Amino acid sequence: MSTAYPHAPTIARELGVSVAQVEKTVALLADGATIPFIARYRKEVTGNLDEVQIAAVDERRTYLTELEVKGETIRMVGLTGSATALLGLIAKSSSFRDVSFESSITRDPKSNRERFDIGAHIAKRGKL
Repeated sequence: MSTAYPHAPTIARELGVSVAQVEKTVALLADGATIPFIARYRKEVTGNLDEVQIAAVDERRTYLTELEVKGETIRMVGLTGSATALLGLIAKSSSFRDVSFESSITRDPKSNRERFDIGAHIAKRGKL
């Protein structure tokens, strides 16, 4: 089973797992399986990857399709496994403030990923 996922070798190297594990995990995620479901019921497919490893694969499948910076405001549009989780990660960053969704989250039928539109203000840094 191969997804022909071109980034699988890079993700596998970064996570210290096999390319086959990444490809099979990506295929399950693309089919709409959730991380807990995969970790509990598809261990034989993923080679026993745990929830943390599966989430790490999923996080690396986040793509920006638009990036707009105007003054101190940034807008990011793209696809991800969990837009809510992505928003949380960005909000935790000291680089941004007032992070919010600019529009509703929708599911992209082709990739089965969540389409997001996130806006934020760039946090001011102290002078060097």
